[in-house]
Amino acid sequence: MTILSTTDLLKAGMKAGDLASIPGQLNEYTASHIGIADDLQKLSLMNSGSAISFTIPSDADLAAQLGFGPSIGHHFQVVAFGAGTVTSAPASGVTLLNGASVDIAAQYNCVAAVRYSPNVWFAVGAIA
Repeated sequence: MTILSTTDLLKAGMKAGDLASIPGQLNEYTASHIGIADDLQKLSLMNSGSAISFTIPSDADLAAQLGFGPSIGHHFQVVAFGAGTVTSAPASGVTLLNGASVDIAAQYNCVAAVRYSPNVWFAVGAIA
């Protein structure tokens, strides 16, 4: 069995609408966005020709939506779908171990923000 990455699928010509047909696996945003519980464990396509950001929310904000706090290993997968630069940054009170923020390397690349401990996340993937 061959498993293709999101980048492979996008480069092969899939569009956001194609990926959106996979139930419950994709959210698309055209402006800066603060992550919500519904974004956890899914692809967040950041689709803009201008620079935008994906903000990693606090545990308290996620707990208010989920009814419980996020677990270690919960993650946000953020794809730079549009031509604009996508920056992932932590909300106030949240630490991103990679630094104050990370930019996704290029269009159709993906970075995952992974929860390491309470209000502490790290980014992996195509970091510029």
